[in-house]
Amino acid sequence: MWPLLLLCVACITVILERAFTFSKLRTSPDLVNKTVAFARQGDFAAAQRACEGQSGPLAESLSAVLRHRDEKTEHIERRVEETAQKSWLELEKYLPLLETTATIAPLLGLLGTLVGMIGTFNAIATARSRGNSDAILSGIGEALYA
Repeated sequence: MWPLLLLCVACITVILERAFTFSKLRTSPDLVNKTVAFARQGDFAAAQRACEGQSGPLAESLSAVLRHRDEKTEHIERRVEETAQKSWLELEKYLPLLETTATIAPLLGLLGTLVGMIGTFNAIATARSRGNSDAILSGIGEALYA
């Protein structure tokens, strides 16, 4: 039961952290419009400042395009892909813990049930009497609780 409780606390912590992180990723709806408008006017510095004032994958990708605008298209695409990959890794942070917990938790529950039932059969064997229901019921209760 304690390992399951520990995994539960870890999962709740990850869920809250991810919710907080995702809530900060909201970018301004007109970020693209502002950036494109500044770029069309030739004011790339203002477009860069508009992107740097925002957080999130979209702002970082637009900023990468603006920083490397004088390079070849292939280089710009590579920079955007690198930025997107970095952002993707940040978004997937701690998710393997949730995946592992989702796999392990049912198995730990079954293991707890098995241990409780083994305890019950040991209580039956040591009680040597079918009339001692307290020892049997405590083991069954442990199995069902785990």
